[in-house]
Amino acid sequence: MKTKPRNRIGPFVNGTGHPLGAPVANGHPVANGKPAKGPPSPDHVPPAPAPAPAGRDPGGRFQLGCRPGPGNPFAKRVAGLRKALLDSVTEADVARLGRELMAQAVGGDVAAAKVLLSYVVGKPTAPVDPDRVELEAWKLLLSWPTVAEVLAATWAVRPAAAAQVVEAEAPATGDEVMKRAAGRAPLESAARIIRRREEKGR
Repeated sequence: MKTKPRNRIGPFVNGTGHPLGAPVANGHPVANGKPAKGPPSPDHVPPAPAPAPAGRDPGGRFQLGCRPGPGNPFAKRVAGLRKALLDSVTEADVARLGRELMAQAVGGDVAAAKVLLSYVVGKPTAPVDPDRVELEAWKLLLSWPTVAEVLAATWAVRPAAAAQVVEAEAPATGDEVMKRAAGRAPLESAARIIRRREEKGR
């Protein structure tokens, strides 16, 4: 039986040999093709850790004061393109498309029927669980507004009117901002309102 010639080049190609002496792997001597246990070779230099990205700690977490991402720089352009697309379609065009879908659905086109019914009737809902009917009725009652919420809503302001007031009364200079910040009562009141809205999930 013939034996294969010993590969004298492979160990140096795959990194398991050392041309000047004892073979090493990651700083450890190699015995029988496996790194031997023990301290690394004194000549072994461990690789330097990769530097952390800007604004992050060595663990990769964001640090305080890091620069936020740029977001979508083309959001304004995309909004303009969508507006142009909406302006190119009229109600008459949509009505014509609906009539064509209706004709195709009546003619036996299942795909057209699914599209038409999904927008006219809506997608099929999940079947009602008889064991949860009373529970869902109770949840519906709990979702009703309370008397306190109704009274508070009578003091609500329309968003357009609120925006006009803020734009008219907003400070125009840094000095005006600091003067308003000196009065802590308005800030504390605003903080309480924000906390109540967050608790209610609004």
